[in-house]
Amino acid sequence: MVTLKRRSTWSNPKDFTHEGEHLVCKLHKSLYGLKQSPRAWNQKLDVFLKSIEFTRSVYVAQVEDVKFFIVVYVNDLILVCNNKDKLLQVKEELFRKFEMEDLGDLHFFLGMEV
Repeated sequence: MVTLKRRSTWSNPKDFTHEGEHLVCKLHKSLYGLKQSPRAWNQKLDVFLKSIEFTRSVYVAQVEDVKFFIVVYVNDLILVCNNKDKLLQVKEELFRKFEMEDLGDLHFFLGMEV
C-alpha cells in the first residue's frame, strides 16, 4: 500500500478536486516501477511462502527426504528441489498466487554461470 500526498504541481481528475482541501490518494496495490514495489512484492511473497511451510532467509522446506529451497533476489526466484513432482507442485502454487513466468533451467545468475 502506498500513500501519495498531493502537491500543488499535480493535477487531479476533473471531478476529484475540492477547493481548500488537501487530498491524499490511497493505492490498494503497489504500482510496478515505484521505489516501494519490490519491497511490497517481497512482503507478500514472504507471507505466502511461510503459509506453505517455508522458513525465511533462503526459504527452506523439508518433509522426510524431500528438500526444497527458494532463493529470492529482488523479483527473481530460484527453485531447487530433489523431487521433480514437488518442484512442479510448488511452481503451480506460485503461478496460482502470482503472475510469473518460468524461465526454465538456471544457467546464469548475477553474472555467474551455474
